[in-house]
Amino acid sequence: MTEFCTGKASDREDIIDFINMVFSQTGQPHDFKILLPKLYADDSDTSACHFLAKEDGKIKAVVGLFPTEHVTGGQRLKIGHIGSVSVHKYARGRGYMKQLMAMAYDAAKHGGYDALVLGGKKNRYQYFGFQPTEAAAKYSFIPENFSHQYKGGHDAISFERVEDEHSTYISEIRALYEKRPVYTDRGDDRQFFKVLCSWHSIPYAVLKNGHFAGYITDLCGQCIGEWGFLEISDFPAVLAAWFLQQKLTSLTICVPPYDTAACEVLGKYCESFSPVMRHNWHILNFGKIIEALMCVKNSIESLEEGSLMLRIKKYDGNIELCKLVVRDGDVKTWTESMGAEKMNAGDCERDVAIGLLEAEEALFSAAVNYRSYGLDDGLRYKNWFPLPLCIDENDAC
Repeated sequence: MTEFCTGKASDREDIIDFINMVFSQTGQPHDFKILLPKLYADDSDTSACHFLAKEDGKIKAVVGLFPTEHVTGGQRLKIGHIGSVSVHKYARGRGYMKQLMAMAYDAAKHGGYDALVLGGKKNRYQYFGFQPTEAAAKYSFIPENFSHQYKGGHDAISFERVEDEHSTYISEIRALYEKRPVYTDRGDDRQFFKVLCSWHSIPYAVLKNGHFAGYITDLCGQCIGEWGFLEISDFPAVLAAWFLQQKLTSLTICVPPYDTAACEVLGKYCESFSPVMRHNWHILNFGKIIEALMCVKNSIESLEEGSLMLRIKKYDGNIELCKLVVRDGDVKTWTESMGAEKMNAGDCERDVAIGLLEAEEALFSAAVNYRSYGLDDGLRYKNWFPLPLCIDENDAC
């Protein structure tokens, strides 16, 4: 007999054992208590965030839905992270993943979520309304980038590993992180530290002449996953010192699209640059997400005045109407819930009907510059898109 249910505290150890087993069969051992302490450490119980398929009481499939709050341009967005998606190899083909993903979607839709995000293969999750998107920038470095271009200053830089949430640096690191125009509310210092350590990341305080100057997280010696500095101009010195002290041969850094200052600095020294789409997103509330991100983009790049009506066919078949207006430097979004009188498309410069997957890609990724989506002028409108939708890898599940 198959039972589809929400996890309980009594399921906790079975859930962890199951996802450890399934993911370890992909080629390398997994220990989710270490890999994702923010979700599975011994003092955390996220059992109720899991949807389970059980056969005769034994777990055969899992899908996790983990709620977070993202502060975006001063607005709070409820984002659901889908993770720990796993099916027993002998239970595949029985529709368990499809059923559990539907349960997660229904919970998010009725739970007031604004968007869902996950990692994984594009075609696997497009069935559920997810599209690879984001407009992050990936910078790659080799030692020669600094030996030829960078001149001095790195001798003043040192690094001190942040061992736990009681470190004297945690409050300073957290303050830097929360100065971003887009960040995730990570909870108290203990939970904040767990997030910094997720995905095998190791956090370090960056010291300049012995004084706190910022922080980085090291991911397996291959990339810097997250950072923050009191002075962004210190970034090259930090990288030069990190290359030297870690004896690296290469390094990558992904920069969120709203961090134009970091892009400016890193672009000067990098070996190569490429746009990347790291995560798959399913937007549930386009009006709220678009307005928040347009406000962020407007703060770093003045948006051109204009008006646009979007008619987006969503996953459930309903049409979401979003009227976007930029006037006198202000951004405003109207939706049907604000009253029909606000939704007159006659005063909009463009009126566009578009599908869910196309909208998710066109609004939030660089693909908008290369695809038409069956529209005469594509969705290239003014300088509005793509919008800076992005999350830090440490916040992913």
